[in-house]
Amino acid sequence: MNEFTAEIVYNKDTLRALEDAVYDTFGVTGRIIKAAVSLAMLIGGAYLNNFGGVVLMVLGAIVLTSGNIRGAERAERISRALKGQEVRVRYTFGKESFRTESLREKGEIRYSSIIRLYETKTHYVLFATKKSGYMIDKKTVRPKELKKFEKFLSGKTGTEWTGASPLARFNLLELFYNMKNTKKVR
Repeated sequence: MNEFTAEIVYNKDTLRALEDAVYDTFGVTGRIIKAAVSLAMLIGGAYLNNFGGVVLMVLGAIVLTSGNIRGAERAERISRALKGQEVRVRYTFGKESFRTESLREKGEIRYSSIIRLYETKTHYVLFATKKSGYMIDKKTVRPKELKKFEKFLSGKTGTEWTGASPLARFNLLELFYNMKNTKKVR
């Protein structure tokens, strides 16, 4: 079998996308709490039926739509630390591990250390912890056989691919599936 290779260029946009992937994957509890608080503020504001109620409803709407503020701040900090420079990382996937290589450093990661596989329309993320992962641009996977690549990584890591769970379509079965497909962090 030919080795798979892939790349990512980390910049402000991909760093933000990675932070959003972390939030979508492991921030479910926070999203549920935020939605409950927002709903309580909206209902409380409607019940008050005065200017204070309007203010409470506006605040509830702001909290509900605020998104991943911490992730955006973290991505911005990392981007500033890079001083606007892009970092290109090349991945080579072997039998027992994958290698990472950038201009600054090289590394080797065993598949057994990956706790979760996550997919978006444009990227894959291989999570090593609940706060960080290795992002891959789907357009760069070679050979260009994405289904074989997905099956290869799923087999090597012992986990199934998961994706974003917008709170609007959140359900318990999906939560249990995602929990089952996340390895315990040692």
